[in-house]
Amino acid sequence: VTPEITQTTSLSREALIREALSNEGFDDNVIPYVFKPQRDSSCSVYDSHWKKFIEFCDSKNWDPRLTNAQRMCTYLVHLFDEGKAVNSIENAHSGLRSVLRHFGYPQEIPSPVKDCISSLWKARPRERKVCADWNVNHVMDSFLKPPYVNDQNDDADICLRSMTIKTAFLTAMACSRRKSELHAFSRAKGFFRSETKSSGEVVLSIHTYPGFVAKNQKARNLYPQVTLRSFFHEFPDHPEEALLCPVRAILKYLERTKDFSNPKNLLFVNPDRSKTITASSMACWLKAAITHAYKHSNSSPHCTPHEIRAVSTSISAFNHASVEDILEAGTWSHYSTFADNYLRDIWPKDSDESTRAKIPLFIAAGKRIADS
Repeated sequence: VTPEITQTTSLSREALIREALSNEGFDDNVIPYVFKPQRDSSCSVYDSHWKKFIEFCDSKNWDPRLTNAQRMCTYLVHLFDEGKAVNSIENAHSGLRSVLRHFGYPQEIPSPVKDCISSLWKARPRERKVCADWNVNHVMDSFLKPPYVNDQNDDADICLRSMTIKTAFLTAMACSRRKSELHAFSRAKGFFRSETKSSGEVVLSIHTYPGFVAKNQKARNLYPQVTLRSFFHEFPDHPEEALLCPVRAILKYLERTKDFSNPKNLLFVNPDRSKTITASSMACWLKAAITHAYKHSNSSPHCTPHEIRAVSTSISAFNHASVEDILEAGTWSHYSTFADNYLRDIWPKDSDESTRAKIPLFIAAGKRIADS
């Protein structure tokens, strides 16, 4: 490998873009506004793709800056041969172009690369996910048992981690938002409001912290308010019927964590006071809810926050939610996004009537679900 190649491949994606913009004559005070139009989450993914690409170039003795359509096709086929999904390969190409377009790679995708990607799709077509991998009733039923309740069937004094897991899951099911959005929910005055109606119903209005921009949101727009309505007030004589109310869970959780160090006034905090909460923390808690529910089962379902969004909106749809309600819950612009990517048969393939236990009322994508 020549010294020039070694020096280039040791640079990060960001450093190369900065270097290229500087060589193009951009002022140093302008470059920060030009080199990074993507969100931090996208940049993190792009950085990972770039690191893998320069490792591949190093193995081929290529200068990555000199990548043309032929070399790009070689790399994309290499990813395909490794078993990568084609949509992931397309994402990798987008990440690489964010750098290479500064070094002569065409702004428009070259025809040979388009043809290559089309052939990859034909060789490995996308498969529609039809059934959920986990039974939502099984998970909800687990919240009615230890460690989520004590011997008196109450959850006021349970382990804070268990309370966090339960509250995070009930909130995610109720509002169908991404892990990054759940992480950004605020408890600050003006961003979190609790209003008690004359009927006893409690309505929560939740906003994200200032400056948060969701994945599919334009930065010029404000993040939409999330509204959650209680049902725990309907069961004053049978409080166990209200254990799955997300509003009740949030209010108890806020009281339990009110003295935690929380500089950004986030709704959720890490139950380990020595650690800060991240979007990844939210993902871990949501997965933990499902994993614990199946702890004594032979099943080991694949569970992600993405699937929780899919299940909650699908349940809402099967319970006659309107198209507008589903789009609002998922913050989607087009119904096809839900139908093509999130619509599920909410019962796993191996489930039968004996596994579909009736559970108390809960909320899915803003809709009350009873005897699901």
